Amino acid sequence: MRWATSIMAAIMLSNIATLVHAEGPQTLSFVLDNDILVPSSRDQDYTGGLNVSYVAEQANQSKFYLETPLKEIDRWFGVKASQENLYGIEAGLYGFTPEDTQLSAVHMDDRPYSSLLYFSSAHERADLESQEAWQSRLTVGWLGLDVFENLQEGVHNLTASAQPQGWHHQISDGGEPTIRYQLSHQKALKINPAGIELKYAKQVSLGYITEAVLSVSGRYGRFNSSWWNFNPEMSSYGEQRNSLSGDNGESFVFFGAALKVRAYNAFLQGQFRQSDRTLSHNEINHLLTEAWAGYTHSFSDGLQLSYIIRAHSSEIKQGIADRSLIWGGITISKSFY
Repeated sequence: MRWATSIMAAIMLSNIATLVHAEGPQTLSFVLDNDILVPSSRDQDYTGGLNVSYVAEQANQSKFYLETPLKEIDRWFGVKASQENLYGIEAGLYGFTPEDTQLSAVHMDDRPYSSLLYFSSAHERADLESQEAWQSRLTVGWLGLDVFENLQEGVHNLTASAQPQGWHHQISDGGEPTIRYQLSHQKALKINPAGIELKYAKQVSLGYITEAVLSVSGRYGRFNSSWWNFNPEMSSYGEQRNSLSGDNGESFVFFGAALKVRAYNAFLQGQFRQSDRTLSHNEINHLLTEAWAGYTHSFSDGLQLSYIIRAHSSEIKQGIADRSLIWGGITISKSFY
């Protein structure tokens, strides 16, 4: 299983480079999240992830494996077509650990180990007259594989740090398929040529994370990318929403906050497969807050660098697991015009 899931991860990531052929602007991005990327780094909770994504204004949609079911689900929800479109695919993985990773037994008073290997397809549509935009996303993935464990093991070998001992107790250990559909509506509040941008977004998510989200976000500085496709408020742990960079270089700070009403979280509660450690509906917090801030700089040749720091309120009601989450992320992007 160890070699098989590693090969699966490599195939999924390589699809980013081979599935899509597009004309016009397009961006390829690599994202690394880790709790070591913040000053008070802690190897716990959302401990890290990585992903590769591809975004284009025009795309050969027949190469987007999830585009057909995504279109059908969008139709169920009444999402209308638009003349302004952006298409994206993404593959990645991320994982969670308890605070004490040296305990090999089940850690019954902390969060469980959990991980996700995923592939997704996204479609954004904008109405420039009303300054509104819709984004939908369909993600399929696998809980409980050993891919993230292998990655974390390699990182700990490089840093000569102790290896986590409890991954065999992770949610859905051995692998279980999972799915999620997300739909978001954005509305511009202030678009100023002087370099100020504010907007709010409403989002619903159904699947391994089921929640409703209301967020307010903005950026300040020099930017020429569209307000509706720069959307860090739509990220969920390691799953990102990478933008199509402007072609004249950009430099700006960005910030935001979100209120989440969460009904279900498979990373804590598990799914259908038996897991050694899960939390009940009554043990998790259903009202959550999140805030983020970061800086992005892109060059005229299409290379873009970005750093973000995120803070998330406690997902668990009591015990040592009742603590806030904080992590950082670095994005390296290259745009082609």
